[in-house]
Amino acid sequence: MRKLFGAILLFMLLPVLQPLVACTMEPSIWKQIEKTGGPGDAGVYALVDALLQFRDKFEKEMRNCGLATGPIRLFRAVRTDSAPISQGDYDNLLAALGIVWSDASAEAFAQLQQSEPEPAGGVASGGYRLQLEISASGHDVIVLNDLNFKLYQLYRMVLREEVRILTRVSDAAGNPVFIDEFAVSPTILVDPIISPIGGYLIRLEKNSSRPLVMDFGPVTEGGEHVLRLNDAFHQPSAVPPVFNGSAPAIIDCPTCGEH
Repeated sequence: MRKLFGAILLFMLLPVLQPLVACTMEPSIWKQIEKTGGPGDAGVYALVDALLQFRDKFEKEMRNCGLATGPIRLFRAVRTDSAPISQGDYDNLLAALGIVWSDASAEAFAQLQQSEPEPAGGVASGGYRLQLEISASGHDVIVLNDLNFKLYQLYRMVLREEVRILTRVSDAAGNPVFIDEFAVSPTILVDPIISPIGGYLIRLEKNSSRPLVMDFGPVTEGGEHVLRLNDAFHQPSAVPPVFNGSAPAIIDCPTCGEH
């Protein structure tokens, strides 16, 4: 009778024990809960990614030719078909330029969209004028959850921006020296676990020209529960990268107090 009672109790506890013994780092079926966003202003995150790629290629080509690599002055920025950019585009451009180039400068908002020929002065010797054409910009916010979990819920929040920029660079004398197009769609993925005792961040992944992965560590009894850089970066997949715990902690868990 005691064995029968134990078997019945074990059978009743199986739905609860299953997610506990299953590996919390292996999601099963992602279901999209919500998606918002669409076309809009060029975001700072996407602009920084595009300008970083532009800067890397531009500086490499200038060095190969024995030329100076800066400073850069943005003198014109328009949308596709010469449509004017918005105030939001302009503000985000200034923010992105400040991140990519500490010595970059830009014309005022009204001056930036004028279609007159490029001025002959205003740039020091060794400096460059940058003209941008922006298209295909927008952002999406996608929320997914994993149907595999019953006690624990694994969510994935995907923040995605996109932009395409056509860059034209001329030297101080007005001679064209560089032209290229850059299309980017950087994403940020956040994977938290929500449980009856609180939420745990498993991973934060930045997928761009400067990739970065941070892991919270294994959510198990005795785990460190600290946020660390994960050098084992790979492209987004259903299964987060394996955490080796070798990197120094960035943020300590406020609940467990471990380091």
